[in-house]
Amino acid sequence: MRGPSRFRTPTNRGITGPLAVVLIFALIVISTTILLAIGAPGLTATQEHIQMENAEVSLTKLDSDMAVVAMGPSNVRQVDLGRGPSKQYLLDDDAGSITVSFENDSGTTTIVNTTMGSITYEGLNGETIAYQGGGVWRAGANGGSTMVSPPEVHYRGATLTLPLVVVNGDNSIDRRATITSNGSTRHFPNSSLRNPLEGGAVTIEIRSEYHMAWRHYFEERTEGAVEYYPDDERVEVTLTVPVTETFDKSVSTTSDGPSAIENEEAFETNETGVSAPAPDFRIESEIDDCATGNCSDLSSEAADDTLEAGRYYENGDVTLDDTTYDTSGGDIDIVVNGSLEFSHGGGGPGIENHHITGDGNVTFYVNGDVEIDGNTGVNSDGDANDLIVMVHSDASEVAAASGTPQFTGLIYAPGTDFVINGGGACGRTGGGPGCDGNIVGSIVAESADGGGNGKVVYDDSIDITLEFASASSITYLHVSENRVNVTES
Repeated sequence: MRGPSRFRTPTNRGITGPLAVVLIFALIVISTTILLAIGAPGLTATQEHIQMENAEVSLTKLDSDMAVVAMGPSNVRQVDLGRGPSKQYLLDDDAGSITVSFENDSGTTTIVNTTMGSITYEGLNGETIAYQGGGVWRAGANGGSTMVSPPEVHYRGATLTLPLVVVNGDNSIDRRATITSNGSTRHFPNSSLRNPLEGGAVTIEIRSEYHMAWRHYFEERTEGAVEYYPDDERVEVTLTVPVTETFDKSVSTTSDGPSAIENEEAFETNETGVSAPAPDFRIESEIDDCATGNCSDLSSEAADDTLEAGRYYENGDVTLDDTTYDTSGGDIDIVVNGSLEFSHGGGGPGIENHHITGDGNVTFYVNGDVEIDGNTGVNSDGDANDLIVMVHSDASEVAAASGTPQFTGLIYAPGTDFVINGGGACGRTGGGPGCDGNIVGSIVAESADGGGNGKVVYDDSIDITLEFASASSITYLHVSENRVNVTES
């Protein structure tokens, strides 16, 4: 009988452990490779985001220290720009420019025209953050930009203050910068340019890589008239000096040229090329206020043929027939967000269809065309100082129609054409001074055309002065140039 064999049949148990270890190791390598492939861009993006945020904080701190050196008591400051890539901030003293000019009847005066310079951090994704003009700006790789902190441009009330900060220094800066004052120049006011400003307008022109952000800043902070030219990386804001306007001719036109006045014989006295501010802002302000419910409804009140002291509003075109304006209790303001037509319910020449009583004034604020119908009398037996019609520049025409229209008062429409077609017999009740004129008083328009037998005569008794301001008014201007050097510590 044979005993147990000393030999066994071979199996795979002997290789199971080592093979498992190899497979697990391979799985780890593959998984790690996949995770790195997927996660590396995310890690890089996160790191880049952190670096950009750090640069934003550093440049905001630099902005604060710049102001202290440029306009404050300290002539030298040092600022830590944080850790980052070597030579991480680039200084370009030719980057961006600012021009401030003042224009009035005497011409255009350039107050300052200088480069601003910039200190820029550029990320790996093409995004940049920069200090420029006393502000900090951020621009994406697609060219769009936003403001991080505001520039040194201060507009409050009717005062504009521009303490410009101009940067020069080393081409590149690593982790620490030294800011040194390099003197300043006061450009306005000075020995020849003084406050308060009289007439005209102040324009600020910025040329910058961050033009989009500058545009938004001007639109939100100054209320000035902003013009934007993205192809030129340029933005302009204009602030208007409040002015007063007097009436000293039968017709004055803002246009100047052979077609400024047609049929000149229709106008007793005239002048062309006058400087007259638009009443647009004033009219728009009246409309906005009335639209909130602060005025009586014009159509319903005028239906009684008499308007008493107060403010009236019509949101749309309106025709007024045979109306008495009773100012014995105070002035009457009529705001029309549309066109206005003076008409009559009957009668002919000599009929006073629109009659002003009392010692107050009647003022119309009109956002559209104005027409005086033929044979209609508007204050024709009254005083020219009692009636003013102001017309928005968007209107196309102020017209005294055919027939024998009669109007005694002032028409202020410097952005609108005036046309008179009517003429003939005098319609002033009882005759009197100025009876030979269809319009007695004064007109300011863009152009004037007298047709038929129409006549406009000046009333020497006019003593009305209109005062004009705007949302972008400026009376006082302060401009200084503050130069700083920025070098690596």
